[in-house]
Amino acid sequence: MTIIYKEESGTLDSGNTGSEGTETPILGISSSELHNAFFSAVQKSYAKHKQCSILLQLLQQKYRSPELEIQLEEPWLRAYKDNKFFLIDGLLYRREKNTSALTVVDRDHISFILQECHDFPYMGHMSEDRTKERVASTAWWPKWEQELNEYINTCERCQKANRKHGKKYGLLQHIVEPKNP
Repeated sequence: MTIIYKEESGTLDSGNTGSEGTETPILGISSSELHNAFFSAVQKSYAKHKQCSILLQLLQQKYRSPELEIQLEEPWLRAYKDNKFFLIDGLLYRREKNTSALTVVDRDHISFILQECHDFPYMGHMSEDRTKERVASTAWWPKWEQELNEYINTCERCQKANRKHGKKYGLLQHIVEPKNP
């Protein structure tokens, strides 16, 4: 599959290279073991989310539309202007450095991604850094890092397993010397 960037439309298409577009290197598109039902549910959730609906319209048009761009809010607008979003098979992806991640916006989908990347039995409640790497290569949503930190910090199993050892330091106070032996 070849991914072609069409300058006038700001979208990516898959197909043969031609005079109408230039090849754009995509360093990686994450592959996951998620089922097709999940992807179709994510695709349907875009219609309920205002920012995704606007973004889909912008990416499907041949020419830029300032009227629609004005309706985008941050961080969606900044990422759109930096050409970080693209559309493949009706799914919205966000490109970041070396990888591309699926854009999810529905609360249930976000919870599912967090559970799959952190709580999955074969993963064994990975550390914050490893979970962060896995989420970053799987999905994107606004403020995902903050939500991931909250999720891990409130994970009951991790809190029990990673108890802090040792005594807490006491308060520095003057010790009164006893007068009687």
